[in-house]
Amino acid sequence: MGNKLITKRAADIEAEDVLAWLDTEPREDETLEFKADLPTKKGGRSPWNQGNADIEEYAKREIVAEVIAFANAFGGTLVVGIQEDAARRDIAVGTQPVRSCVELAKRFRSICKDLIEPVIPALEIFGVELEEDGSGVLVFRVPRSRSAPHRSTATKECYIRRSERSDRMTMREIQDLTLQVERGLVSIEKLFEERSAEFATYIEEAIGNQTYG
Repeated sequence: MGNKLITKRAADIEAEDVLAWLDTEPREDETLEFKADLPTKKGGRSPWNQGNADIEEYAKREIVAEVIAFANAFGGTLVVGIQEDAARRDIAVGTQPVRSCVELAKRFRSICKDLIEPVIPALEIFGVELEEDGSGVLVFRVPRSRSAPHRSTATKECYIRRSERSDRMTMREIQDLTLQVERGLVSIEKLFEERSAEFATYIEEAIGNQTYG
């Protein structure tokens, strides 16, 4: 029950799923990050949560960097609108709903499409309303990408997840990741060819058995 925020079909997730997930006392790690609000350069409440119609450029860059970091590593989930433990900031203890979370998710789908290259396949961004006024949590479910390395068009940087942090990648890391992805794709193509050959042989044998049976 508690991990449905991570695994359940996005369109079916409800407020109860978020609360059940929080009951498990989730902790940040290589595949999970949560924030109380959109990042701001000076700290404090984000302009979005204060009623501003626009999203700060700083918030766009920081969120995009987190998404890219997951895609370039093992994939993961970013949840905005989650209150952290005061003493242990890597543990979620409650919600801190962000304004108009569904509309915010729509905005970030467009932002990620514009600011991430190449586009991350199967990236999910959605809002889960917790209050009657439409506030709730903003969820980014990021797959491990076979199109990596990805970079931000705003900063021209590639990012990767290291434990509980998202860091800039070094040139050596970018080169190594590119080679890993290429080798992985070659392996997938080879497996597909082998399976196709096996299937063709099976069909030929099946037809032959019917002919001479």
